[in-house]
Amino acid sequence: MTGELTVGCFVTIAAVYMPRLITGFSTRHPEASIALTEGNLDVITEGLETGSFEIALAYDLELPSDLHFEPLIQATPYALLPRGHHLARQREVALSDLRDESLILLDIPPSRHYVPALFATENLTPRIGLRSPSFEVVRGMVGQGAGYSLLVTRPHGDFTYDGAQVVSRPIAGNTQTANIGLAWQQGLRPTRLMTAFVDFCHETLTGSSPISR
Repeated sequence: MTGELTVGCFVTIAAVYMPRLITGFSTRHPEASIALTEGNLDVITEGLETGSFEIALAYDLELPSDLHFEPLIQATPYALLPRGHHLARQREVALSDLRDESLILLDIPPSRHYVPALFATENLTPRIGLRSPSFEVVRGMVGQGAGYSLLVTRPHGDFTYDGAQVVSRPIAGNTQTANIGLAWQQGLRPTRLMTAFVDFCHETLTGSSPISR
């Protein structure tokens, strides 16, 4: 297996999944290489549609219908709170408990639409206090007590870059989920290298073989 595979990855999940995917795939196929591009939803969709990269790891939220999507992991949104917050004592947090709190919004698509939509399902409107396009800045602001956030990507660990501790709590009654998976152009004939990468992602992230394509 030789050659270079161009891979895009949604920016918030790149650090969580791509290091082990790239190093593991390179160990299995030492003559192959992966060229990684990280970006928001617009970067991912444009890159796939223009052929800048062949495949992408992303959420299924707001992806164009002309892209094939193969789910790998089901993710559930959660509330991120600063340590010591009065709601952190609860096992789960209701959206109604958060409506008067200050929301630190991850201001990139699809998050900027997905989070208000979660509140809208319960006829609520969040009070947005701060916005940032950076996942870690959002977590850092929460850690410093500037408010809470609703996120889907969940890092391994409860500390922010500046050392503050945060607390994750499930959203009470929430039934909405988002899928993390692989996307590529409909009708694209996968190369051997691309197929090998799809198979490796299934094996690594789900522990099973891919669904027959």
